[in-house]
Amino acid sequence: MEKPSPPRLVAGKVATVRIVEIECLLKPEEAADVVGLAAQTLANDRATAKLGIPYVVIGTAVRYRPADLREFIEARLVRPSVVAR
Repeated sequence: MEKPSPPRLVAGKVATVRIVEIECLLKPEEAADVVGLAAQTLANDRATAKLGIPYVVIGTAVRYRPADLREFIEARLVRPSVVAR
């Protein structure tokens, strides 16, 4: 999300600076802890897309966005129905 900040005077000109909010990316081991799976399960998922957890590749590094992990968890939330007596 970008938030425009008030214009500033820079070298005699008005400049607008944009502030961008960026989440910290998690390593596969950290992501595995968050979702309660083994890091190897996440590696398998990257190869098969069986679970479909989104990930980011930067160079050779694999990272996970916390928002994607929250969405993965929320999509699997089970709300038991109340049984009437």
